[in-house]
Amino acid sequence: MSPYAALSGIVLINLYASLRKTQQVTSQKLQKLIPVVQAPPLELINSVAAGLATIRAFGRTQFYTEKLYDLVDDTTKLGWHLSLGLKWMRFRTEFVGALFVTATAVTMVQMQADAASVGFAVTLALQFATALSGTFGKINLLERGTAALARVMEYADIVVEADDGEEVSPEWPDRGEIKVQDLTVSYSAGSPPALKQVSFRVPAQSRLGIVGRTGAGKTTLAHSLLRFVDATNKGQILIDGVDISKVKLGRLRNSVAIILQDPFLFSGTLRSNLDVTGNKTDDELRTALRRVHLSDAEFEDLGMPIHTGGLNLSHGQRQLVCLARATLTRCAVIVLDEATSAVDTATDKAIQETLRDEFSKSTIIVVAHRLSTVADFDQLLVLSEGTVIESGSPEQLMRERGMFWNLVCQSADREEIEAVIFGT
Repeated sequence: MSPYAALSGIVLINLYASLRKTQQVTSQKLQKLIPVVQAPPLELINSVAAGLATIRAFGRTQFYTEKLYDLVDDTTKLGWHLSLGLKWMRFRTEFVGALFVTATAVTMVQMQADAASVGFAVTLALQFATALSGTFGKINLLERGTAALARVMEYADIVVEADDGEEVSPEWPDRGEIKVQDLTVSYSAGSPPALKQVSFRVPAQSRLGIVGRTGAGKTTLAHSLLRFVDATNKGQILIDGVDISKVKLGRLRNSVAIILQDPFLFSGTLRSNLDVTGNKTDDELRTALRRVHLSDAEFEDLGMPIHTGGLNLSHGQRQLVCLARATLTRCAVIVLDEATSAVDTATDKAIQETLRDEFSKSTIIVVAHRLSTVADFDQLLVLSEGTVIESGSPEQLMRERGMFWNLVCQSADREEIEAVIFGT
């Protein structure tokens, strides 16, 4: 009987291996679809959370609710197919095991073996089939665990920004003079440059406005000052004579304050978002809020909760909180990337007065959407398609009747801008 049992065992192992291979191919293809079907509902949830007020204002709540249901159904369908594949594997392995046990019992009966031998052979066949089924199940579990580990390792292998560089003086930057020489920036190798040989100088404690049409490279230039995009940079950016590409990244970003167009706040309290280092008094924090004209009763409570991303505040309020945080840092260089684009004109003017009063000893660079914001600045930089088209004082550029003059002529508040520039 031994040769027959060994042959049957080999056949059983081959059948199990064949079933597992078929199931493995299907499972791998389905596993690759998991991130594909999970991403759309998460993206929709984030989008809806950010634009909830607009969705309700236009009465589109039901539309987005049904759209989310459809995306969740797609995700559930994939889970159902994965579960079905596991059940398919389990049913067939158990079915093959049952055939093996039945064949063993029939063979023993055909050989007219005694009852003890039949019982021993059937028990051994059951244990063998169960052991094989469990072994292949554990192999599948191990493969899924290995795939999960591989996805984790992908995150572990993500290239992080290097923080190596030269040590600079503890007082750096103390004046805030900025020189940009032949700066060329591309976001990735092989892509067209977003900035092309940009050169300019900003004297210490002066104010520079960067203007231009959408896509001119204004934000890219602002980001370059903090090395947010420097993988394919050519040229130099010098702050107080120090090449920022050679300064430690953490040191650079602690020395230059930036307020982005889309401000972000962390979950916590108003106090923790204003005072990151935890060394400011409540009076200093409330004074900073008043300086940016956040004097509402709700902002008197520094312990008020802030949701992740500041979603419980309006866009304009988030910008003002970030601006208040910047007033507490007292950096020699302040960069504002359309930081007042979501506030009304009156508040914008008040904030500009705050910048002039509170940052009179800082170099201020403002990427402006409203030309009135930078109409009284010391110097303007006009960009177009990543190149500097014009540079000079607002009055000088208006008299030259170039691109800046055209932008002013197309502006809705042209008369106000001209009055500020010419002092009329």
